[in-house]
Amino acid sequence: MGSTVFVGDTNWKDYELEFEFKIVETFVNPCKSTNLAFGVRSDDASDTGFFLGILTKNDADGADWERFLCNQWVQGRKTANFPVVHKDIKQKVWHKIRMVVDGASYQVFWNDDKIVNSQNATLKEGGLTFYLINAQIHFDNLRITGDTIPDRILVIDSRAKFTTTWATIKTGISK
Repeated sequence: MGSTVFVGDTNWKDYELEFEFKIVETFVNPCKSTNLAFGVRSDDASDTGFFLGILTKNDADGADWERFLCNQWVQGRKTANFPVVHKDIKQKVWHKIRMVVDGASYQVFWNDDKIVNSQNATLKEGGLTFYLINAQIHFDNLRITGDTIPDRILVIDSRAKFTTTWATIKTGISK
């Protein structure tokens, strides 16, 4: 059970990604591991980028979320490792991640504490990658900001929604 999602555009340069997530459930599997990774300056093949990874050990009694990894991948090859300040990783608790890329600077914050502060000028642009295997994760409050990030406002037309239609039928009010 795994999936990878690419978001954005490969020409995004300096930006900030912020979101909250909760590890709801992990699944025991033959590899006895669960992987969760978030990448910035990634390509749409998701084999290039600056990634914060969370690795686990699984057993029949549940998961022990054990460590962070932070590294850079270029065309499927790991090209750099970055030091990470380790924090507690708990299941069924909301955690906040903020990743900031500005020029050659990469910073990662875990629940507002800086856990990565690195410099590397190899990757200059790219979108976002979310990678997950053997777990159910809930996301909330996703925010992406930066000068190269286009503003997009999604307009929702309420006229075709069930509650609006039902209210129109009941009250006889129409637009």
